[in-house]
Amino acid sequence: MKKIIALFVIFVCVGAALSAQMSFGGGALIDYGVGNGIKTKDGKDYMVYGAHAIGFGVFGFVDFTYAEVDVDFTYNIPFSMYYRSRINDKKDSGSESFEGGNLMMLGLSVLGKYPISMGGGMTVYPAGGFGYNIALIQFDKDGKNAFKDIDGESAAEWCSQFSIYLGGGLDYDIDRSLYFRVQALAHIRFSTKEMREWAKDDSNTRTTLGLGPRIKIGLGYRF
Repeated sequence: MKKIIALFVIFVCVGAALSAQMSFGGGALIDYGVGNGIKTKDGKDYMVYGAHAIGFGVFGFVDFTYAEVDVDFTYNIPFSMYYRSRINDKKDSGSESFEGGNLMMLGLSVLGKYPISMGGGMTVYPAGGFGYNIALIQFDKDGKNAFKDIDGESAAEWCSQFSIYLGGGLDYDIDRSLYFRVQALAHIRFSTKEMREWAKDDSNTRTTLGLGPRIKIGLGYRF
């Protein structure tokens, strides 16, 4: 976590140094993911277990022309668990509804970007960076804090994740100061401690990445 914070500060400083103009803003986001599970393989036999999840939230950002720093708050819903397997040459797959496990998350991210003016008040840019999603609270199927009665444990320790983002965005000037922003990013999320602990005692089992899109829409204001 300390390394992540240090990198966060470095990117902010570099972005500010390169910046010709600073702006800020905010908006809404939607985040969909699949994976974030485990895979067990023994010869030709295997079993894959993961989750389909969707998150809704709001975000705020500070833009430094070539870098963007975001803070977001999301409510994440794992709406189904899926599995795939092949045992003794018999394949099986399916999914089932997921009860509980919903997460409130605080996200911190830094994106590097290269703006390209298209004329007419429109700017497009490729973007890439990293983020860290801190689990604030995990709910059980009854809507209660799943870690409330577990001494020394927390959702932040077991369910937080590091992410890599790749994609791009578009800014459209509404007037000289106000602009509309939309971003489409693909995320790659690394396993939580919960999944790593599940996999560590079996040499045939490993964690799987979380993958999916992340869409953000908002308004920005230039100083």
